[in-house]
Amino acid sequence: MNTKEFFEQAYRINDLIDSKAEMIVRLRCRAENITSSLSPVRVQSSGSDRPMADMLDMMTDLEAEITEDSRKLCETLKSIIRVIQQISDPRYRLILEKHYILGLPFRRIGSEMGYSLSHVMKLHDEALLAAKIPEDA
Repeated sequence: MNTKEFFEQAYRINDLIDSKAEMIVRLRCRAENITSSLSPVRVQSSGSDRPMADMLDMMTDLEAEITEDSRKLCETLKSIIRVIQQISDPRYRLILEKHYILGLPFRRIGSEMGYSLSHVMKLHDEALLAAKIPEDA
């Protein structure tokens, strides 16, 4: 894994969490549609409630996966922060923190730091070279 891939790990985990959370929202909406379409006069229960149970099972599984992914994200962010903190140049640290921890685009980072986009990109490249990722990463 190269340095940039090391820093981008958090993005991938965060994207997985967001995707699973969106799936839960969609399943919840479908479950509400199923619930609202069930007739209250129903006498017999012949397995028609199974789609609802299946959706609830899926939501429960997804929530458990989100919990585990959130734990992984926290550990990954701690690891990334440790690497960033070891960089001596404060500009490099700030650019890496703003981009990889806060998720800010380079254009906004440049605006906040008073640098042009090209200068931020140059500093970012230098910061990646200055970063020493752990060998077990």
